[in-house]
Amino acid sequence: MRVLIVKKGSLHDPGAAALEFVPKVLADMGHEVMVLAHRGEKTQGLVQGEIRVELAGEGKRWLRAVRNAMRNFEPEICHVHIHHGCGLYPLLFKGSKPRSFVLDIRSPLLSTGVQRKLRRWKNFLEALPYDAVCAHGVESGRDVVGPWRKIHWVPPGVDFGLLPEVEMDGLHSPLRLVYVGSSSRKRGIRKMLEAIAIASRSMELLADLFVYDDRDSPEKAIEEFGLGSIARVREPLPRALLFRELTTYDIGLAYIPKVPYDVAPPLKTQEYLACGLAVVGTDTAGNRMFVKEGVTGVLVPEDPACFARGILEAVNKIPFPEVRAIARSSMEPFDWKRIVQERLVPLYERLLPKKMKPGKEPLHGTPGTS
Repeated sequence: MRVLIVKKGSLHDPGAAALEFVPKVLADMGHEVMVLAHRGEKTQGLVQGEIRVELAGEGKRWLRAVRNAMRNFEPEICHVHIHHGCGLYPLLFKGSKPRSFVLDIRSPLLSTGVQRKLRRWKNFLEALPYDAVCAHGVESGRDVVGPWRKIHWVPPGVDFGLLPEVEMDGLHSPLRLVYVGSSSRKRGIRKMLEAIAIASRSMELLADLFVYDDRDSPEKAIEEFGLGSIARVREPLPRALLFRELTTYDIGLAYIPKVPYDVAPPLKTQEYLACGLAVVGTDTAGNRMFVKEGVTGVLVPEDPACFARGILEAVNKIPFPEVRAIARSSMEPFDWKRIVQERLVPLYERLLPKKMKPGKEPLHGTPGTS
């Protein structure tokens, strides 16, 4: 199978793991894969397999780059990560050979009010020419393109080949907390730091933040809440190194505001669990997909006092060190290899003019999927 994956963005976006791991798994399975992106470096996990990578660069060359990729690579499947203008591709580049177009949604709809309604209608129109729409979460996909299209569930995942061994240690003293993600104001990182400050009055703890952007500097909030001696911002790491670091912590902080992220399945929560951490998270639909209350984590309201209480309660509610093995095993259905083999490739095969191969077992682990 020849698969062209198109993303109008950076090649190695830390928040978009699908673009790094899906092509590699497809290539390892023997499929021919090409990735077209706007910018980035042709390095790291993406090119460990036999994957062709093209970078279009900035400016007005993007549509020409898509056309050239269609013409030269001649894909059977065109897998497009949703972006402005992507609705043109099935109309302009269907070509003489049958091609199937798949639209992929990896982020919730972040706009609000009237703008949210307008964006959903725009996205719905852009999705119309596509043969199938897949998303990281069914409800999140419906949020983006509306309830009128069937959403195929292709969840986010973890590359188990990158995971180090989990040490079956008890709790560290001081308690070690970690946050991985964006510092965007919409992510509520300031409220999370306020919660850490409240919890630190009752318990000795340390907190590390692996922040992969500088949209809203968390250093200011760390100083404001008097956390300079217990909290620090660390440089982002490639996932293999990040996973090794994560195994040295006790609790992963999955602070996710309900608005606008409620239904989005959080990658950080999956990666914490896969690295053997308990999770203290906000009580969102996305976090509930992965966290088993009182077993692998504690989910609480997002106001700082409640979140602080969740950190303190986790020490008594969660069975340490047993949680380390339980948390990792809970993520085994979400190994990228299984997701691609059990969810994505069968979708491709159903779209191609040939019979679906038998013997595929469904992916288990999350209710409310399609």
